[in-house]
Amino acid sequence: MKGVAMLKNVYFRSCVLFLLTAFLSIASVPTVYAAGNVGKLTNDQAKQILQKVAPGLKVLSVDKAAVKGLWEVVVQSGSGKKSIVYLDYAGKNLVLGSIVDLESRKNLTKEKFDKINRVDFSQIPLDDALLLGDANAKHKVIVFDDPD
Repeated sequence: MKGVAMLKNVYFRSCVLFLLTAFLSIASVPTVYAAGNVGKLTNDQAKQILQKVAPGLKVLSVDKAAVKGLWEVVVQSGSGKKSIVYLDYAGKNLVLGSIVDLESRKNLTKEKFDKINRVDFSQIPLDDALLLGDANAKHKVIVFDDPD
Protein backbone atom coordinates (compact mmCIF):
# COMPACT_ATOMS: atom_id res chain seq x y z
CA MET A 1 0.00 0.00 0.00
CA LYS A 2 2.82 2.35 0.82
CA GLY A 3 4.29 1.87 -2.69
CA VAL A 4 0.95 2.69 -4.34
CA ALA A 5 0.63 5.89 -2.30
CA MET A 6 4.15 6.86 -3.28
CA LEU A 7 3.39 6.27 -6.98
CA LYS A 8 0.21 8.37 -6.71
CA ASN A 9 2.24 11.15 -5.09
CA VAL A 10 4.87 11.02 -7.88
CA TYR A 11 2.11 10.97 -10.53
CA PHE A 12 0.36 13.94 -8.89
CA ARG A 13 3.60 15.94 -8.75
CA SER A 14 4.31 15.12 -12.41
CA CYS A 15 0.85 16.32 -13.43
CA VAL A 16 1.22 19.54 -11.44
CA LEU A 17 4.67 20.15 -12.94
CA PHE A 18 3.34 19.53 -16.46
CA LEU A 19 0.38 21.90 -15.97
CA LEU A 20 2.64 24.56 -14.46
CA THR A 21 5.04 24.28 -17.41
CA ALA A 22 2.16 24.50 -19.88
CA PHE A 23 0.74 27.55 -18.12
CA LEU A 24 4.09 29.33 -18.07
CA SER A 25 4.61 28.56 -21.76
CA ILE A 26 1.26 30.09 -22.63
CA ALA A 27 1.89 33.09 -20.37
CA SER A 28 5.18 33.81 -22.12
CA VAL A 29 3.61 34.05 -25.58
CA PRO A 30 4.24 37.54 -27.02
CA THR A 31 1.46 40.10 -26.85
CA VAL A 32 0.82 39.75 -30.59
CA TYR A 33 -0.48 36.23 -30.04
CA ALA A 34 -1.84 36.71 -26.54
CA ALA A 35 -4.12 39.47 -27.77
CA GLY A 36 -5.66 37.05 -30.26
CA ASN A 37 -4.06 38.84 -33.19
CA VAL A 38 -2.38 35.85 -34.78
CA GLY A 39 -1.42 36.95 -38.26
CA LYS A 40 -1.69 40.66 -37.46
CA LEU A 41 0.83 43.13 -36.09
CA THR A 42 -0.22 46.73 -35.61
CA ASN A 43 2.01 49.76 -36.00
CA ASP A 44 1.77 50.36 -32.24
CA GLN A 45 2.81 46.79 -31.42
CA ALA A 46 5.77 47.02 -33.81
CA LYS A 47 6.77 50.37 -32.31
CA GLN A 48 6.62 48.88 -28.82
CA ILE A 49 8.92 46.03 -29.86
CA LEU A 50 11.38 48.28 -31.73
CA GLN A 51 11.59 50.88 -28.93
CA LYS A 52 13.73 48.39 -27.00
CA VAL A 53 16.55 48.64 -29.56
CA ALA A 54 15.88 51.91 -31.38
CA PRO A 55 13.94 54.49 -29.38
CA GLY A 56 12.52 57.31 -31.45
CA LEU A 57 11.75 55.30 -34.57
CA LYS A 58 8.41 56.02 -36.16
CA VAL A 59 6.62 52.97 -37.59
CA LEU A 60 4.97 53.91 -40.89
CA SER A 61 3.54 50.54 -41.91
CA VAL A 62 3.56 46.83 -41.15
CA ASP A 63 2.92 44.13 -43.76
CA LYS A 64 3.65 40.45 -44.08
CA ALA A 65 7.06 40.01 -45.68
CA ALA A 66 7.71 37.94 -48.78
CA VAL A 67 9.35 35.40 -46.46
CA LYS A 68 7.03 33.32 -44.31
CA GLY A 69 7.32 34.10 -40.61
CA LEU A 70 8.50 37.70 -40.99
CA TRP A 71 6.83 41.09 -40.80
CA GLU A 72 8.09 43.85 -43.08
CA VAL A 73 8.17 47.06 -41.03
CA VAL A 74 8.72 50.43 -42.70
CA VAL A 75 10.28 52.83 -40.21
CA GLN A 76 11.36 56.45 -40.25
CA SER A 77 14.22 57.85 -38.19
CA GLY A 78 14.19 61.22 -36.48
CA SER A 79 16.03 62.70 -39.47
CA GLY A 80 13.24 61.58 -41.81
CA LYS A 81 15.13 58.70 -43.43
CA LYS A 82 12.86 55.76 -44.30
CA SER A 83 14.10 52.19 -44.15
CA ILE A 84 12.85 48.62 -43.86
CA VAL A 85 13.42 46.17 -41.04
CA TYR A 86 11.96 42.73 -40.43
CA LEU A 87 10.48 41.24 -37.26
CA ASP A 88 9.69 37.59 -36.79
CA TYR A 89 6.11 36.62 -35.93
CA ALA A 90 7.07 36.05 -32.28
CA GLY A 91 8.42 39.60 -32.01
CA LYS A 92 11.70 38.33 -30.59
CA ASN A 93 14.06 38.70 -33.56
CA LEU A 94 14.94 41.76 -35.59
CA VAL A 95 16.39 41.23 -39.06
CA LEU A 96 18.35 44.02 -40.75
CA GLY A 97 19.39 43.72 -44.37
CA SER A 98 18.05 42.62 -47.72
CA ILE A 99 15.85 39.69 -48.62
CA VAL A 100 16.90 38.25 -51.97
CA ASP A 101 14.77 35.74 -53.87
CA LEU A 102 17.34 33.17 -54.96
CA GLU A 103 15.22 31.84 -57.80
CA SER A 104 14.57 35.17 -59.51
CA ARG A 105 17.67 36.85 -58.02
CA LYS A 106 15.55 39.88 -57.14
CA ASN A 107 16.37 42.00 -54.13
CA LEU A 108 12.87 42.25 -52.65
CA THR A 109 13.94 44.71 -49.99
CA LYS A 110 15.39 47.10 -52.56
CA GLU A 111 12.16 47.07 -54.59
CA LYS A 112 10.17 48.12 -51.52
CA PHE A 113 12.87 50.60 -50.44
CA ASP A 114 12.77 52.31 -53.85
CA LYS A 115 8.98 52.45 -53.68
CA ILE A 116 8.82 54.10 -50.24
CA ASN A 117 11.58 56.59 -51.08
CA ARG A 118 10.27 57.58 -54.50
CA VAL A 119 10.35 61.35 -55.06
CA ASP A 120 7.21 63.05 -56.34
CA PHE A 121 8.67 65.48 -58.88
CA SER A 122 5.44 67.47 -59.01
CA GLN A 123 6.16 68.56 -55.42
CA ILE A 124 9.56 70.09 -56.27
CA PRO A 125 9.28 73.87 -56.77
CA LEU A 126 10.80 74.77 -60.15
CA ASP A 127 9.88 78.47 -60.26
CA ASP A 128 13.49 79.61 -59.84
CA ALA A 129 15.03 76.70 -61.75
CA LEU A 130 17.38 77.11 -64.68
CA LEU A 131 15.82 75.33 -67.66
CA LEU A 132 18.09 73.67 -70.21
CA GLY A 133 16.58 72.00 -73.26
CA ASP A 134 12.98 71.51 -74.36
CA ALA A 135 10.42 72.44 -71.71
CA ASN A 136 8.01 69.85 -73.15
CA ALA A 137 10.49 66.98 -73.28
CA LYS A 138 9.19 63.49 -72.48
CA HIS A 139 11.77 62.96 -69.70
CA LYS A 140 13.05 65.55 -67.27
CA VAL A 141 16.20 65.53 -65.19
CA ILE A 142 16.48 67.67 -62.10
CA VAL A 143 19.97 68.45 -60.82
CA PHE A 144 20.56 69.95 -57.39
CA ASP A 145 23.79 71.87 -56.98
CA ASP A 146 25.39 73.90 -54.24
CA PRO A 147 27.45 76.75 -55.70
CA ASP A 148 29.56 77.06 -52.55
